[in-house]
Amino acid sequence: MLHPHVHCIVPSGGLTSDGKWQLPKRGNDRFLYPVAALRKVFTAFFLRQMRLSLEAGLLGLPPDFPPTPKAYYQWKEALYQKQWVVYTKKPFQGVNKVVQYLARYSHRVAITNHRLLHIDHQNVHFQYKDYADRALNKVMILSGTDFLKRFCLHILPARFRKIRQFGFLANVCKAKDLASARRAIEGKHAQLLDRAKRKQMAIMRLFKQDLNRCPCCKKGQMHTIDVWLANKDPPDYIHQMAF
Repeated sequence: MLHPHVHCIVPSGGLTSDGKWQLPKRGNDRFLYPVAALRKVFTAFFLRQMRLSLEAGLLGLPPDFPPTPKAYYQWKEALYQKQWVVYTKKPFQGVNKVVQYLARYSHRVAITNHRLLHIDHQNVHFQYKDYADRALNKVMILSGTDFLKRFCLHILPARFRKIRQFGFLANVCKAKDLASARRAIEGKHAQLLDRAKRKQMAIMRLFKQDLNRCPCCKKGQMHTIDVWLANKDPPDYIHQMAF
């Protein structure tokens, strides 16, 4: 049942050395990198770090660990052949979704109270999702000892942290880099507005019609009040408008 894993939130872009915001060079806002390629890179990096740790004597080895160089090589090659899993989700829809996602892990260990259905002197009854069966909610019953064993697997070892920030969100530089990122993204926003305006002018020249004219009354002029970038929720005032 043990399945060590890491959750990462990756921004769709980043700051260049000259302070500009670089979007993914290929694809679009729904695509950051090919998952198959990331799986190979992650596998190679993880196993390399494991080998270095083994050679440095930093890992406690089980009794059945391969005793000879040949057996170790075969064991390592077998790990490369396994199907390593790198799972990616769709982009978050706004800041609130990011906060909700982080909240599941920043102030919780293993299981929430509402999933504990019944506890007696022998067993613990709790709810879980069976992803092998259409993610249906089911009830599992474990002895108190087995439940505690599973719970303890989720307790972080000494000196480990639940959440860490890297890159422009690292504590050592995030104040400066976040300000640079905001300025750079605002510049990208202005570029998109200018690009949209140029496209609109080209369409007007081609079809000989004013795209800003109201399609209902054919007289009034429509004005751009905001541009919704990819992965950005509509502004609050939009929800108050009647359509």
